[in-house]
Amino acid sequence: MGNTPQQVSVYRDKLIKNGVITPTEWGFVDFKIPYLRDYLREHSEHIAYHMHARE
Repeated sequence: MGNTPQQVSVYRDKLIKNGVITPTEWGFVDFKIPYLRDYLREHSEHIAYHMHARE
């Protein structure tokens, strides 16, 4: 993804503070929003395509 651990940490903290994810153990998180995991898995190709299109 091209991000440093410090950059990822900032976004991770924001997602935790906003109730989107919760830390479960070292290096792992869980989604707090119902069905978000399923949605992201189903749409991962579409999301990745649009992320790369911005570069």
